[in-house]
Amino acid sequence: LYYSCQPAGITVFINGVATEVPRGPMDLRSMFGHDVMLVHSSGGLLPVDDYGVLMQSLQMGESYYLVSTRYSLLSSTPAHMLKMHARSI
Repeated sequence: LYYSCQPAGITVFINGVATEVPRGPMDLRSMFGHDVMLVHSSGGLLPVDDYGVLMQSLQMGESYYLVSTRYSLLSSTPAHMLKMHARSI
């Protein structure tokens, strides 16, 4: 018999810190709270559903920024400013 054993989580970088997250759908709201969003290092926002679950899986080894949504300026802020803001949280 052959059993494939995959790790339960993957390692990504969130705000520059290696972080283990679950493989597959991730409940962003329960992990980090209601007032946050994830931004890929390329500047793209990661979409979430109405329950705070990411609509796409995070990718092993990729860099993401956890950003507070308490600031209404984020929707019109360039990606490089989001990165600077993410580092200050």
